[in-house]
Amino acid sequence: MSSSFSYSVPNNDFAKYLIGRWKRSLKCQYFGPSLPFVGGNNSVLIIEEETEAISEPGTLFLNWKVMKSGDSTAEDAKVAFCMQVFPNSDGSSNMQWEYHGHNCEGFFHPQASSATLMFKDDAGTMTVVNRAVDENTMAVCIVEVDNQFMPVMQFGTMARIVQ
Repeated sequence: MSSSFSYSVPNNDFAKYLIGRWKRSLKCQYFGPSLPFVGGNNSVLIIEEETEAISEPGTLFLNWKVMKSGDSTAEDAKVAFCMQVFPNSDGSSNMQWEYHGHNCEGFFHPQASSATLMFKDDAGTMTVVNRAVDENTMAVCIVEVDNQFMPVMQFGTMARIVQ
């Protein structure tokens, strides 16, 4: 199977590309002999620039919020984490944030228009790959592995909610 892919994030600025509201739709499967289907989920992510954070010159802070089923407005959504983005001279970016008391990191690869985010905690890891497909769509793949449950793979899309 062969396909062509040619979208590039404008100015290699993944942080600015992320800003907005996104509908994330995922399917979920366990890793196992038959990759059993677990289910799916939909959520709304709100990614906003954090203007009150004191950042180093050239860096940007992004608040990641997840709207829960009881949230009626974006203002009701709570910040899940605040990510600091460090652009590099080659167009790539490094990312750092704290999640549930653990330091996490990520990397934006401009040639692939993709970012890999690594969440860590005491029980395991979650790796998230977001690939920009066009100005309003990302492909998403998530792999969760911990010491308590069967490993899980989630995959789907994020679509920008244009207002």
